[in-house]
Amino acid sequence: MDKDLADKAEKILEDESFDLKILCRAIITKTAKEGRSPLRLETLGQPVVPENTRETQTKPEQIQENLQPENEVIEENETKPHVKVQNNPFANLAK
Repeated sequence: MDKDLADKAEKILEDESFDLKILCRAIITKTAKEGRSPLRLETLGQPVVPENTRETQTKPEQIQENLQPENEVIEENETKPHVKVQNNPFANLAK
């Protein structure tokens, strides 16, 4: 961390009303924008992640949704309503 940024951080920490979490995020974001790897700081036991990387983190529900094909259509068979029929895009090739 450069001396100027360290001095600013020190002055901000003297102000008790300033949230330390905001300071940590600012330092991490600044180092990431400069092309250096972000610092690994932790606040209250939680790792602080720059805002721009939070969007790329995938939740388990999103992974499951991504595994489902977009064009998959499941319809009920009229003669046997309990049987589900999946449209097969290659069915015409077998005929």
